[in-house]
Amino acid sequence: MPILLLLCVMLACLEVAWPAPWLGTSPGQCIAVMLAAVGGVVGLAGFISYSTARRLRTGQDRERVLRRYLRLRYLHFFSLLAVFALLLYGLGWGWAVQQLLCMDPSAVEPGRAPLTWPGSELAIIAPLLAMLVGSWLIFFDVERLIHRTATPDLATERPYWSRAGYVWFHLRMNLAIIALPATLNIGYQGLARVYPGTVHSDWFMVLMGVGFVALILLMPIYLRLLLGLRSLPAGPVRDRLEATARRLRFRCTDLLVWDTSRGVANAMIVGLIPQVRYVLFTDRLLAELEPEELEAVLGHEVGHVKHGHMFLYMGLLLGGAMVLGAFWSMVEGLLNRLEEPPQWLRDLPPSYLALGPLATLAVYVFLGFGFMSRRCERQADIYGSRAVSCQRGLACTGHDETTPLADEARGLCPTGVQTMINALERVAMLNGMHRRKPGWLASWQHSTIANRCEFLEAIARDPEIERRFQRRLTVLRWAVFAALAAAMLAMGLIGGWEFVLPG
Repeated sequence: MPILLLLCVMLACLEVAWPAPWLGTSPGQCIAVMLAAVGGVVGLAGFISYSTARRLRTGQDRERVLRRYLRLRYLHFFSLLAVFALLLYGLGWGWAVQQLLCMDPSAVEPGRAPLTWPGSELAIIAPLLAMLVGSWLIFFDVERLIHRTATPDLATERPYWSRAGYVWFHLRMNLAIIALPATLNIGYQGLARVYPGTVHSDWFMVLMGVGFVALILLMPIYLRLLLGLRSLPAGPVRDRLEATARRLRFRCTDLLVWDTSRGVANAMIVGLIPQVRYVLFTDRLLAELEPEELEAVLGHEVGHVKHGHMFLYMGLLLGGAMVLGAFWSMVEGLLNRLEEPPQWLRDLPPSYLALGPLATLAVYVFLGFGFMSRRCERQADIYGSRAVSCQRGLACTGHDETTPLADEARGLCPTGVQTMINALERVAMLNGMHRRKPGWLASWQHSTIANRCEFLEAIARDPEIERRFQRRLTVLRWAVFAALAAAMLAMGLIGGWEFVLPG
């Protein structure tokens, strides 16, 4: 979800002339239409919340009610994005903002974006934020009811969030992905409008490169502050996890707890280098999983680091963005060479032309990146199984407190595999995910729990399956980067390097 929101925010922050409203309304009327659209989306959230709460209170089958609720939440989210796109491309919201915040209306050129005041992009994305926050305010009631009816003991052990706390949690969770790139983009565009010579200077480009690297390396500190993460308290759980990390030869700065008011069961690693790297566990994961399952979850996350998945993901995203950027630059260059472009192309607003790069990037992320990510998740599942395995292999019949586990995840036994499977099943259950049909958005990056568990069961029966999988994944990684390089080369030869590598 945050990735889709980020794409929408980046779309809204494009430096383009937004089309006038289809109905030819004034900026003031566009504001009224925008408010009505926001109210409609929030009203849809109210209908979903009310109907779900009524079904829960009347004693209908809880599992079916929750599956229906999750489907409706997905529908609501996509409706929200569709309404925002309609506001920009049909109802004139972007045009109205540019008209109202134009620095010099007399200098506006046809077909070019008006020179607006720095930070005007915040006004363009304001309806998106309003729809999100308004919907969270409404969904709080049914989410609290779901929490209380699922685990009544938690109501006395720890009260659920307040409404403000619930909204603030979701805002922070989404801001963790969106805020930094959006802020940097808005700041860069504002600076370019006021001081265009500065942003094109060599020293500024060098400064941007150094700053980008620093931001990537220091991102864990930013996330720790934004999400309000705290160190895992001293005790048996921390001691066991630290011992597992030492056994796996894994270094990190700290083990952190993410307080979700028992709403989320998840874990992740953030940070590219050990000096600024954290392992995050949500409060519900720590409370609900058995100690050996927590070790398997830690092993899964460590597997991402040991196999270099973070660097792989960065390479795939940056490489794909470069290739797609070069492709559209080449297309633009070839179109400019046409002596007589088609009339429909001349009449098309520049903001519509900007949809092409973003649309192809979205397709690449969800198909290409998702395809590779699902295989990396399986590789991390294998490492998580090895992290809690002994060296007896297929001869293993079970573990007890005295069973020595293999150092550096060099063993693989049926007990370790079953522990990883138990952890996956428990996490799915805690998060309300259907084992086989969680929805495409819930499985495009991780695959379904059923498929992951069946794969682990297969390698427990036949270790050769794992060896074949590892070889194929290695070949696939190199083939993908070779394909990206070949695509860049082909576009340079076809379209000319002046378009593929501008400047």
